[in-house]
Amino acid sequence: MRRKLQFLRRGKGSFEGRRRAWRRPKPSENIGACPRGNRLFFAEALGTAVLAFVVFSVTNSKNKTTSEHPMMIPPVIGATVGALISVIAPLTQAGFNPARDFGPRIISALGGWGWGVAMKGWWLYVIAPLVGAPIGGFLADRILYPKKDH
Repeated sequence: MRRKLQFLRRGKGSFEGRRRAWRRPKPSENIGACPRGNRLFFAEALGTAVLAFVVFSVTNSKNKTTSEHPMMIPPVIGATVGALISVIAPLTQAGFNPARDFGPRIISALGGWGWGVAMKGWWLYVIAPLVGAPIGGFLADRILYPKKDH
């Protein structure tokens, strides 16, 4: 009998621990917060620049390989996105598309989370891609397909 009671006590304690670990977060907690810093801005801008570089390079009409085999374009872009996400997501969640991040922030702010929580760190996910994408496109056009002055 004593052994049975000991088992029940142990079971209740482990259940309580699991319940505390998997509780729902309160809106005032650090949900939606992003890490801050110049390194993270650089990582997000660099990831977007690499993605834009690949997209501009494989979709350019001067690219002979993808012009002859256009079915290669989606897998190359998809593999690039997958590789970038696996590298940059641990740092910034890899939000390469400002609309993908900014729209849900507005909806969550209007839905009751409040502007303070929903818009925390928005600049990292909106401004960094707007800086990185033109740089990647510019480099692809200038390095891979320079204009010849004849």
